[in-house]
Amino acid sequence: MYAIRDKELSSQPEARQRRMWIPERVVFTPAALEEPYAQQILQRVQSFNLPVEELPRNRLTGLRGEDERDTYNIAK
Repeated sequence: MYAIRDKELSSQPEARQRRMWIPERVVFTPAALEEPYAQQILQRVQSFNLPVEELPRNRLTGLRGEDERDTYNIAK
């Protein structure tokens, strides 16, 4: 270990408290829901009481915004 201005450096980074990212909504396509992993995600999302949208088809539409940044934010 090295001392710099009376502080010791260690090989361990400082532990930060992490915030969990929570989406505003979750969208599933029919093909995605056929996958076992998607079923696990769906169960977890439902346990957090998040809004779930199951699309009728395997195509995402209606994600365009006024500009590229707005479109990105909607899709995110």
